Amino acid sequence: IVSASGLIPVVDKKIFEHGPAPVVFTGAEKYPALQDTMKSRARVVPLPQGAWGLSLKAAVDFLAGRGVESVLLEGGARLNYNALAEGIVDEILLTIMPTVSGKLGSASLADGPDYLGEPFMRLELLASEPAATGELFLHYRIRRSG
Repeated sequence: IVSASGLIPVVDKKIFEHGPAPVVFTGAEKYPALQDTMKSRARVVPLPQGAWGLSLKAAVDFLAGRGVESVLLEGGARLNYNALAEGIVDEILLTIMPTVSGKLGSASLADGPDYLGEPFMRLELLASEPAATGELFLHYRIRRSG
């Protein structure tokens, strides 16, 4: 779990009740209060600031140092932008829904201060699978330059 705000509800959350204690990453300023809130429910790890929020690369490096070989990142547009900008994303699993909002500021895949490429980050399609619901499941790999 990554939380810059440090606001994580722990009541009635199964992730804190079963199995090994999860790792919760937060900023250095929120670390003491969150560690006190979590007590033995989770291991709280402070992260340094990255270019656009908390350093997700530092979180991945922490996990890799403990033998983790693969991480699934589920987040909003700002978290996704941060991960893409830090170069820690190898693949993107994207679901296209058969709905359109059109409202200014609606959800997007990545939202940050600058382009992720020149001007686009290039992706390679690995798989696409339509569903009976009208959804389209896409699997991309990040194309690295060089």
